[in-house]
Amino acid sequence: MTAASTTKPPPSRIVDTLTSDHNYSDRLDRTAFGRVIGKMPIAVFVVSADYTIIYANRAARDIVRLSEKDLRGKNFMSLVSPEQRDAALEFLHLPADILREKSMSVRLLRRGVRIPAELSASPWGGKEPILIIYVFDLSRSVTPLHSPMEKTEAFRIIVEESSVAGLLIVDDKFKLVYVNDRFAQMLGVTPLTLIGKDFRNYVHPDDIGLVAGRYVARQQGMRVPPVYEFRAIHSSGKTIILRIHSTTMMGRDGRIYSVAHVIDVTDEVVSRQLLEESERKYRVLIETATSGISVDDPEGKIILVNSALCAMLGYHDERELIGQPITKILHGWTQENIEETLRRRMSGLSEQYEAKLKTRTGETIPVVVSASPLYDSEGRYAGSVAIFTDISALKEAEAEVHFLLDLLMHDVGNQLQLVLAGTDLLDMAKTEKDQQAACRYIHDGVARCLEIISKVRRAEETKVEPPHPVNLSKVLLQECELLERQLGVRPMLEGIPRSVMVRADSALGYLLRNVLENAVKHNPKNEKMVWVTGRRLESTFEVCIADNGPGLSDTKKRHLFDPGRRFGGVGLHLVTKMARKYGGMVTVEDRVRDDPSQGLKVCISFPLVS
Repeated sequence: MTAASTTKPPPSRIVDTLTSDHNYSDRLDRTAFGRVIGKMPIAVFVVSADYTIIYANRAARDIVRLSEKDLRGKNFMSLVSPEQRDAALEFLHLPADILREKSMSVRLLRRGVRIPAELSASPWGGKEPILIIYVFDLSRSVTPLHSPMEKTEAFRIIVEESSVAGLLIVDDKFKLVYVNDRFAQMLGVTPLTLIGKDFRNYVHPDDIGLVAGRYVARQQGMRVPPVYEFRAIHSSGKTIILRIHSTTMMGRDGRIYSVAHVIDVTDEVVSRQLLEESERKYRVLIETATSGISVDDPEGKIILVNSALCAMLGYHDERELIGQPITKILHGWTQENIEETLRRRMSGLSEQYEAKLKTRTGETIPVVVSASPLYDSEGRYAGSVAIFTDISALKEAEAEVHFLLDLLMHDVGNQLQLVLAGTDLLDMAKTEKDQQAACRYIHDGVARCLEIISKVRRAEETKVEPPHPVNLSKVLLQECELLERQLGVRPMLEGIPRSVMVRADSALGYLLRNVLENAVKHNPKNEKMVWVTGRRLESTFEVCIADNGPGLSDTKKRHLFDPGRRFGGVGLHLVTKMARKYGGMVTVEDRVRDDPSQGLKVCISFPLVS
């Protein structure tokens, strides 16, 4: 190789050669310098003051996989990874004497793929200043490293180019002595901006105490958590969240340095906070819902219940239901029902239907179930969610409507038939006696209608009155005296104290009167007898009213409280409703066990007021 080919031409000659016309690349290829760099294995780019590429040798074209035509006129910065462009510009703007002595690790873009490289540059002045940029492709570096300097440099390049974490070293005076590109990118600055600066300048004011405190403690040899999160300030002014893993090392100068790996977890923390907030809102929504809510897994096992469902079913702790099959709370459901429902949910079907829930004590509650399938993040079936709405009040209202309708059509209708029969008899009456008999038919029918209406009205009036303490003994004695005055039967009392306070309302007398009147009116015997007994149980007081009438068969006793059958008349149905309102219950049995012909006994329990 000649001396001309191994010696750099003087700057003025290169500038003159490159700027003599616009076909820079062709002109450069014809110079000795151009012939030399054209054959060099290292990539060489010649760029103008605004970084427009004037020339690229074969190695340069190979490193970015672009042709000479594609590169000509292209801005060199477009070949640099976007996150490093600011740092590259800052590096290339260094004073010429400093720039010639330094290099920078960069990542160049090769068809969208980031290629690690080492970049150095030499500026040349002239009429039109140019910059010669040398790029060493680190992705092809397979030459064995022998010297300590080579190994140190290779290690530095590997650490800086391959790490996804920010790296920094802080001396014992809070000063940053080293940062990699990734950490600088997190703060939106260049590495040169950070070197020599107090790291506390970049920590959020509210977290300086935490970060500086742990830094000082670590410098003093104290044990502190090595991993934690803190807030930092980006150059744009926004707050970012960093997770740091920090340790200490002693330098050759005997000083203690803090070495840290930093990861930007802003998106992760924000997502976590949003998820936690979303979970909190949904948990509040679920826990404050008045309807019961449950979630079951694909096997039909309960994995979540809210407090409303626990209260509805009489459970004190949701853990009593978690892990149980859904059949535990669904009355009458079998495994076949579960499998059929599972098939419908897995097909994406949401539906609403009526069902009955089983309480902890075995009672049933009518509910409307709104069920929908649940899917995981990958769209796989993950179970179902069900909302249970207690419709007990609705069912009671429906039963009341049916009862009143039946009452109108049956009981009142029968009495109106009696009135019509009386009017027919009145038309055909030929004597005064016949007329009087017809009038009695009409009068009895109208009176019975009024009695039915009066009883229903009285029961309706007491619906809105809340139960309160009432002296049962006093009311019972008054009703017994009234029965004797009106119907001539004096009840025989036993076990009734002078005073016993129970939970009831102003309709308590009406309730007792109905049972007492039934004991007399449905007794065809001439000598009618009524027995009234009382006894105190654990939390209730029971009053039993018995008669010596014809009694009821076991079949009729079973249907006695059926509003559609009404063997005991309208009154007994209303008595049952009122007793239920007080928290009590009504039962019937033979006055003499296993002998219905000896009469009937009706027992009513009332909750005691402590």
